[in-house]
Amino acid sequence: MAQGVKPPREPWEYWHLEYAGFRLHSLRDPVELAAGLKWACDFLVKEGFVADDSPRELYTPTKWPEQVIDRQNRGLDIVIRRKKHPPKR
Repeated sequence: MAQGVKPPREPWEYWHLEYAGFRLHSLRDPVELAAGLKWACDFLVKEGFVADDSPRELYTPTKWPEQVIDRQNRGLDIVIRRKKHPPKR
């Protein structure tokens, strides 16, 4: 939302987190990076972009988040894609 992106009329029922790129003060280990995505997924649910972030709606990410050191411009870039069918379990 900070970038002017408005949520859809109806939250996406099924979705995939295709890309996550952190701009950080210092490097993090891979598990910490993955855990750092929780607040972003919760935000997408809270703001009405997606219906939920449970395994019934959110496809399992297929790659680890990326990271770069950028102390002057810290943040997170994400790319999500709407899916038509629930994830296979």
